[in-house]
Amino acid sequence: MLGKLVCPISNVRIDRNVVRVNGFITTLLLLLYVYTRSPWFVVPIGLDYVLRAQMDGPASPMARLAQLMARALGVPYRALDKAPKVFASRIGACFAMGAATAHFAAPAVAPWVAGTLAVFTMLESVFDLCVGCVVYTYVALPLYRAREAVRAIPLFGRLEDQMLVAVANGFRTVRIPEGTRVVTEGEEGNEMFMVCTGRVEVYRDRLDGGETVLATYERGQFFGEMAILSGAPRNASVRAVTPVLALKLLKSELEAMLRQHPGMRELLEQTAAQRMAREESLMVE
Repeated sequence: MLGKLVCPISNVRIDRNVVRVNGFITTLLLLLYVYTRSPWFVVPIGLDYVLRAQMDGPASPMARLAQLMARALGVPYRALDKAPKVFASRIGACFAMGAATAHFAAPAVAPWVAGTLAVFTMLESVFDLCVGCVVYTYVALPLYRAREAVRAIPLFGRLEDQMLVAVANGFRTVRIPEGTRVVTEGEEGNEMFMVCTGRVEVYRDRLDGGETVLATYERGQFFGEMAILSGAPRNASVRAVTPVLALKLLKSELEAMLRQHPGMRELLEQTAAQRMAREESLMVE
């Protein structure tokens, strides 16, 4: 249901079963907090998560306790990359410290935050499902790819990091199956696309029923901007030649971006004019 998860990687190995025992201990302490509302449960959990969130830091007290319990129970060693657990611990630290802060600032909210974290740790302990890997796959990694993909385009490459992040956040990740028509000739242009992986081709239908392929775009190239800039209907269709991962930017977001950076409009218009001239020459041929 979740598809293939992608996790951070490192060269450091830890014991998967110790991690699950640790998750079980954490779940119990969080549930005790929800039941008793005592900060003596949630505050130590937050501090322990801070220690666990360090790649090169010392083992946390709860991790040491989990190791002792695993040895006492005779649980076999199962190697696991440490990086995904560090990422997950950073998420856990945010939740645990958030619950600890809410305990004093907004007491009615704290049990809900702690309870949510308890669900996450129970999934880790009982079902070996790492919520951190889910977040990394569907939130962190797409944002990172969006930023790096945007940086690779000359149009945006000169932007400062802060603006680059803002631009990347304006894009939405879309997965396009092979053979799918992404834009259709004659339609209104309300979005532009940037190819991250895969390949698309631009084409026009001929009167004889055939097609004329005008261009092929791959990683780092964008399309769909001409209709937005001119306000005219799409002058060609685009379809995915292979499965494509792309970034989509809505017309309203692009226009807001261009108002803040007028120089980007000039570069976009130059690119659009060059493409228009090339496509017209192909149609003449």
